[in-house]
Amino acid sequence: MLTVFFWDLSGDTLQPGKQRKVYFMDPLFAEIAPLLMPGARRPPDAGLVENAVAAGLFRSAASALAQADPVPGAVGYWRSSNARELDFVVPAAKFGRGGRMPIEVKGDNEGAISRARLAISKAFGSGLVLSRSRMELDGEVPVLPAPVLLAGVAETTRRDIAVG
Repeated sequence: MLTVFFWDLSGDTLQPGKQRKVYFMDPLFAEIAPLLMPGARRPPDAGLVENAVAAGLFRSAASALAQADPVPGAVGYWRSSNARELDFVVPAAKFGRGGRMPIEVKGDNEGAISRARLAISKAFGSGLVLSRSRMELDGEVPVLPAPVLLAGVAETTRRDIAVG
């Protein structure tokens, strides 16, 4: 399991005391419940894409082999005072406010992508929206297909074993 903590824009810190998001490090685990429990729903495709992005970003940004709750890791999420949420904020030197790049995962819906681009632009100035298949490289908030990002992020090769 990967625990993603709220990132406080004003303090440039992850906040373990606030609400968290939890992802499977292997998205195939999300398929177990529907197989074992009659009537259980399988996870939505959009959720599996967001989960795969979370795992890819963690593998790219984290120095620890595992992230144990309540130890904040490298990947966080952000929520505004009016409840607009951005799925991830990851360390990125000289990128956006506080050295964190915001990333929002969306499907291919044009309206949802436009709203995500606007939210990122207002709060951070620049960032990235991931879609299923759309690519729009114009502006400060480009849109990339999630598989393109995942193919391009390099996994951290040296890791420390987390002692918890």
